[in-house]
Amino acid sequence: MLSTEMDEKNKAYLKNSAAGSIASVAGGLVGSYICQLFSDSPGTIATVSTISQYAASIPTFSFLHARDNKDLYVDEGKFRWNVFFKDMGKLSTSLIPLDYVYLPVRSFINYWLQTKGYDPLSSSIISDMVCIPAYVLASVPVAKALKIIRKE
Repeated sequence: MLSTEMDEKNKAYLKNSAAGSIASVAGGLVGSYICQLFSDSPGTIATVSTISQYAASIPTFSFLHARDNKDLYVDEGKFRWNVFFKDMGKLSTSLIPLDYVYLPVRSFINYWLQTKGYDPLSSSIISDMVCIPAYVLASVPVAKALKIIRKE
């Protein structure tokens, strides 16, 4: 039944988003830790932490999305890179408005917590706990509208 197949696609998207979120948190922590070895500036640490998140989460999500959607991206045993990159490009481009909110809010929370005495690792985790769930939940309707979550 189509509804059941789409439910599975929705679950896979959320699972992959969760895995990407875990990678994002880990990337943010690594970025914070390394940056604090070279800088005491809360702004610099918050920025490096956020950039590190993207560097970790995008490849993680993309790999898992491709793996779980072989029906969309594999044809006769060959991976359809053009379809995959087109979908990832559509998704990334459409999430830019969310990123315009996420980036400054996450960076500000991270920066603000550091100025209040939290260490960079704790401030990174707390800002992630606030921002990542909102970002993932907001991305689901976007992915559905763009037919990133679809049955071929």
